[in-house]
Amino acid sequence: MTDDEGRTTRSRLTRISRELTYARSTQDVLDLAASSACELLNARRALVLLTDEQGLLRIHAVHGMDHVDGSQFAEPLDERLASRLEELLGDGIAAPFLGVPLVVAHSVVGLLAVRRETRQPPSTYEEQVLSALADQAALAVQSLRDEAARAALEARIGELARDQEERDEAIKMLGHDLRSPLAAIQAYLDLLTGRFLGPLNPRQVDALQRIRSVTDHLTSVVTGMVEMARLTGGEATLRSEPVEVREAVQHALEIVEPSAREAGIRFRLEGPEGLCVLGDGDRLRQVLINLLDNAVKYGPDDSEVTVAWSQRADPADPRAEVAVRDRGPGIPPERLDSLFDPFVRHDGPAPRGRNGLGLGLAIARDLTRKMEGALTVESVVGKGTIFRLVLPVPGRPRPQTRH
Repeated sequence: MTDDEGRTTRSRLTRISRELTYARSTQDVLDLAASSACELLNARRALVLLTDEQGLLRIHAVHGMDHVDGSQFAEPLDERLASRLEELLGDGIAAPFLGVPLVVAHSVVGLLAVRRETRQPPSTYEEQVLSALADQAALAVQSLRDEAARAALEARIGELARDQEERDEAIKMLGHDLRSPLAAIQAYLDLLTGRFLGPLNPRQVDALQRIRSVTDHLTSVVTGMVEMARLTGGEATLRSEPVEVREAVQHALEIVEPSAREAGIRFRLEGPEGLCVLGDGDRLRQVLINLLDNAVKYGPDDSEVTVAWSQRADPADPRAEVAVRDRGPGIPPERLDSLFDPFVRHDGPAPRGRNGLGLGLAIARDLTRKMEGALTVESVVGKGTIFRLVLPVPGRPRPQTRH
């Protein structure tokens, strides 16, 4: 090969590489690879094969072989492939051919083969030229596949986002439609239990208490679903202000103490006076109510729930921790990772007959994250569970944003 021939070949490869880059479809790439192989090696026939899901090579493009029906061709990449290709490329007569693999990420994804016009063994130069073309074609194919995969992923993400938005909007509308009749039921219950509509016998009082319990449960479920929809939709706005931990804990205890008293569950508070965290006071109390209510639900009768708070001794990252520990049945290790997922509940019978939708912990985690904090869980089966709520403290340096 002369220097002029070498320069001509390199020029052709550069042009072909550019054309492959601008190809709009995988089929365009494969057709161009087949015709370019014939051009570069002065061959009359060429074909391109790609592997299918079973690893079998199938014909996807041909040049100078209009007579070939590749629909039935499906061959593994083994020693028998050479004889089949000789038949295809040589009209049933054994003809010399040259084939090189198409390789992407160290994996063979196909084959580029040409029928040469000479009986001489292929030269190293010819192998190098065809290999260079095969590499360019493989990269172009992979680039188009990646682009198609990205487009499909983006479309799916957009579809999921629209579905989520529609679902959240439907939940909020449903919540609005349910809250009014539930409020009306509760108002009539107040009238009945207050004896404003006449005296009640013990059986009627018991029935009304059951109705109130169910109504309170439904109201809680509706509130949780609407709150989750607002959080996932980015509609919840939180303040950032100093909140005294003991005060927030005591406020949360006022909400859950009636149900705790029925089960004989006691609370032990451990922590210093005056410790503050940075967050939204109302949302922090909501998180604590969820954690304490969860501890009451799963804690055994006549047991103790410990609520302890302290400031972490890390000057580089000053934060405060609130730990809620119950003596319940504990959670298996394989369940811990999914515990904060929406609609996930602890397995087993309904604790004290109060099953929810599994939104309390999911809402608590999302609210904590919005306050730049973290909510984690530790548990030992048979010994109980500890939820650790970590939040920044006033005066903590905010992370710098790089531009």
